[in-house]
Amino acid sequence: AARGYIALEACFCLLSAFQ
Repeated sequence: AARGYIALEACFCLLSAFQ
């Protein structure tokens, strides 16, 4: 579960960087 959460955090970080 924690791993999935970390993956989500990274995804949001990437999205934020692109925006």
